[in-house]
Amino acid sequence: MPQASQPKLLFYIIMALGFLGGYMYYSQGSVDEVVVPPLEKTKDDLSKFKDLKIDFTALDNPLIKDLKVFGESPLVPGLAGKKDIFAPIQ
Repeated sequence: MPQASQPKLLFYIIMALGFLGGYMYYSQGSVDEVVVPPLEKTKDDLSKFKDLKIDFTALDNPLIKDLKVFGESPLVPGLAGKKDIFAPIQ
């Protein structure tokens, strides 16, 4: 083997060992990590809300009853905002 090709061969061997080592390092971490869902029944069970009591006494405050609508009601959509710079040229 000529002396000029020996550093290239050494470089290729080091690169191959690096790729092999990296593959082995990153492929071993995901094998043991298995996520197991909980076994208890927790899917959209609304029965826990059947005894829910909501206290609306805060809405009986005279300050809240004195609030008035300011502005348009219902809101009428109109032209507002900036020009759409991504719109096609017409």
